[in-house]
Amino acid sequence: MMTLYLTFSALKSKKLVLHGKLKVSAHAAMQPATRLGLSKNETISVNDAITSVVTISANDAAVVLAEQLAGSEQAFARQMNIQARKLGMNSTVFRNASGLPDSQQITTARDMTILAFRLRQDFPEYFHYFSKSAFTYKGRTRNSSNRLLGSYKGANGIKTGFTCASGYNLVASVQRQNIGLIGVVLGASSNASRNRRMVHLLDTGFSRAQVGISGKHITALTPGHSGRQAAPVRLSHEKCGRHSGKSILTGGKLPGWGILLGIYANRKEAVSIAKKARSSLKGISRNSRAAILQRKFEHGSSWKVLLVGMQRKDVGKACKQLWAQGMICLTQSPQVMARQGFAIL
Repeated sequence: MMTLYLTFSALKSKKLVLHGKLKVSAHAAMQPATRLGLSKNETISVNDAITSVVTISANDAAVVLAEQLAGSEQAFARQMNIQARKLGMNSTVFRNASGLPDSQQITTARDMTILAFRLRQDFPEYFHYFSKSAFTYKGRTRNSSNRLLGSYKGANGIKTGFTCASGYNLVASVQRQNIGLIGVVLGASSNASRNRRMVHLLDTGFSRAQVGISGKHITALTPGHSGRQAAPVRLSHEKCGRHSGKSILTGGKLPGWGILLGIYANRKEAVSIAKKARSSLKGISRNSRAAILQRKFEHGSSWKVLLVGMQRKDVGKACKQLWAQGMICLTQSPQVMARQGFAIL
């Protein structure tokens, strides 16, 4: 949502145009699911990038927009935080353009309400994107996971979200005649549970508005207004499963330096890529091990592939050699790898 806020701002100031073409970097192409499946050096229009982020939470397209606006995703995250403070989102910290897991990335229902309100208020000419229930790209049609669209009277956006650590989340906008509501549900245990809680939240809001409790055009429904509130559900083990493999590294730490070989749609392909890279590097990778990490998302899973246990002096050589062979490669420091849990092959 904040990535889109900054994108709409750039459109409004003419820094971007909807028909403009954006080039996909290696970093953007390597984002995990949910994704469009963009490849390095291909181009995508600003319009398609926006639509894919809205409808299917396309992480690769979100990074393409971020890099276009700020030069790098890291720099874009700083812009996100600056904008958040300007909007009064004082309990939110952004670390990436997509909302993918990061231990330092946090938000609250109240802050998401503020952001939803401002998206609707500041960019009425672009808010229609959030009402799209499907998106077709390169002949493939994908449906939005926001099931309130078309099923709840007056629903016109905004955004779903899911990771194993955060659970199922939804920010919803509804307009009925002169009454507009924004509801926020964070940390539900399933898609169905998320939708049930949202419907109850919105029904409560409309009943209160009808008896004159709300005098505002848009009413922010934060947790305190909706009765008992359960703690957010962490799905790391309950719904997302554990890593499978010959051995598991406890504490999520991986040895030495590593190289990221890409993110793939299935485990078989991921294992094949890891073995191919390791064998092609010969002496450079003799002390390395292949590592994979399954990431589960609302629309499916993906597999992240690395070679780990390498020396710092070797990772640059390895990437140079792999790029020459047409393979993807990014170096990974021990600090980055220590934040991830992997199955070692």
